[in-house]
Amino acid sequence: MSGKPSSVPDTKKVRLGKFYLYLAFRHVLKLRTAYKEELCQSSGIDTCSTGHLGNGRMCETAKLTVMVESPPLIFHGEPTNSMGALFSGILRFTVGECTSSIEIVKLKLTLGINVTTTKPVVKACPSCVSQIEELQNWNFITRPMYLTSGHHEFPFSYLFPGQLPASCNSPLGDIRYILFAQAEDIVGRSYSSTLPLHIKRALPPGNEISLFYTFPPTNLTSHIVVPSVVHPMGSFPVRVTLRGVLDKENPNQNRLYIQSIKWQIKEHVKIVSHPCSKHASKARGKSVIHQDTRTIASSKEKSGSRYKFDLINNETRLQFEAGIDYNNGSVCDILNTKGVEVKHSLIIELIAEDRNTWIAARSGASVVLRMCSGLRIFERSGLGISWDKEVPPIYTDVPPGPPGYIAMEIPVRRQDTPSRLTSSEYA
Repeated sequence: MSGKPSSVPDTKKVRLGKFYLYLAFRHVLKLRTAYKEELCQSSGIDTCSTGHLGNGRMCETAKLTVMVESPPLIFHGEPTNSMGALFSGILRFTVGECTSSIEIVKLKLTLGINVTTTKPVVKACPSCVSQIEELQNWNFITRPMYLTSGHHEFPFSYLFPGQLPASCNSPLGDIRYILFAQAEDIVGRSYSSTLPLHIKRALPPGNEISLFYTFPPTNLTSHIVVPSVVHPMGSFPVRVTLRGVLDKENPNQNRLYIQSIKWQIKEHVKIVSHPCSKHASKARGKSVIHQDTRTIASSKEKSGSRYKFDLINNETRLQFEAGIDYNNGSVCDILNTKGVEVKHSLIIELIAEDRNTWIAARSGASVVLRMCSGLRIFERSGLGISWDKEVPPIYTDVPPGPPGYIAMEIPVRRQDTPSRLTSSEYA
């Protein structure tokens, strides 16, 4: 035998090293899985992973989702006579395949309206920036419940009152509707899901609006015709009629010639910032009103061929197309509800000058005729109608049934002797 050490490694030492390596790898894998689960719960994610399936995909413990069944939410008509919007959906709690059953102790759904302002009373206070009002809540369980693997559905419905404002996103603040679902199991793991809801208001088209203006000390009068409802996307016609453009008393027969026309649509937003209960004493219980005006559409035209002069009626008629650019983020009209008010106005400026009828020469200085009219901007109603006219009522709104039928005596004339038979005898 030689004194050199053997080059063949010891089998027992190799096996022991592999076993220790396996234990360390298993420990690291457990720590990684526990960390992911804790991170998932702290972040409020619906799906929490607890391991891996055979095919390598993540195994879900449970998942909470909200599915909407009703059509888009639209308030039809004015807030004073609108029947609101019917909303229905399903809260689905899905238990993963890797879990046999879960015992849940809480399953709740909350519907709220969130009014946010960009200019709060106290900027660093979240309660002053955003104020949430709860509209409805549903508690689907009152005691612990075992849910097996698969889908478990809980239906719900709610009728939004027509007096509520539509959703909006203005420079001073916004109005949002949010559905928030919460669930908790017996171990303490929580599941949540959030679904924002967008509600619009639509008005059917009606008769056109006519407005009259005078321009003292002259004899000029104007008549403007605009649609009753304007939509935030697309164009609409505007007709203007100027009367008294011809000076008949002047022997030169001067008339008012329109050089150009300029129009713009402005949006007026007003919001009331309310202090929270903590800072009510600092603000002395008073709310702060903020107002903002911006131009959402404008144009200028310089074509005199489109203007028609009527010598008999002594008037000039013109028509142009106005419209709103959808990319400007215009907001539909909102009445003073929840401290938010949005209005719109159309401003028209006509630049005109006196010209001689015979030689078409300029005989006077240019004048600016400025007119302002209100615009009502709402969503398109299309062929949509209110929920109460197209779908049957829900079971809580079904009135009592029709009255029952009562047996009545039916007179029957026979040939031998007149007599009367009751309905039972006749049958």
